Amino acid sequence: MRAPGSRILTSSRARWSAARPQPGSSRGARWTGITRRSPLTSPGQFLPPPPPVFGSPEYLTALAEIRQLSDTRTAEQTRIALFWAQGAGTITTGGYWNVIATDIIKQHDMSEREATHVYALLNASMFDAAIGCWTAKLTYWFIRPSQADHGITLIPAIGLPNHPSYPSGHSCASSAAAEVLTGFFPDERDRLDAMVIEAGLSRMYAGIHYRFDIEAGQTLGRSVARFAIAADALGNSVLTPQ
Repeated sequence: MRAPGSRILTSSRARWSAARPQPGSSRGARWTGITRRSPLTSPGQFLPPPPPVFGSPEYLTALAEIRQLSDTRTAEQTRIALFWAQGAGTITTGGYWNVIATDIIKQHDMSEREATHVYALLNASMFDAAIGCWTAKLTYWFIRPSQADHGITLIPAIGLPNHPSYPSGHSCASSAAAEVLTGFFPDERDRLDAMVIEAGLSRMYAGIHYRFDIEAGQTLGRSVARFAIAADALGNSVLTPQ
């Protein structure tokens, strides 16, 4: 199960730890304590099940997949990873999904009131997905692939995010955003779903997430968005137009 030249950590060191001691650098670490008016009943309402046990066959298979992608990373995979990185100092993942929303809103010639409704539900859902995501990250404290197998190489321009691996924050946000936009614009589903898939794969190409991180993030994000959409439709959301 191990790639040649890899060095796998023992289970006693399987817990995530900060790669660099920078105060406040673990983005989202304080979101779990935020309370506000929201459709969610608690930050952990959609807490995903635990990730695979470190060292188990399922885990080693997932780790080997990231090592293989690292060893054979193509120029196109690098391009995709860099495109979706959208870290500090950029428009960010949430900002990019607002750009997508703006384009679709213009195509559908929505009124200002209608557009405001889209933006409000979109951003509230992404924020709630982020709260749920970091609640999970700080519940499981799961190690990053390159911290478990030191043979996995990272893309220097992306580096290693300074927070736990499980689940993927990009997938939580992207899947929540796509689900909300699909609710307003059903004809855009295929394109939006394809973007969610690519956003998830980009993190695997970068060597910073396992596939199970991506899948858990997508499930969490969609669940948060669907819950918010249902509450909004029933008039139970602070976002429902009056």
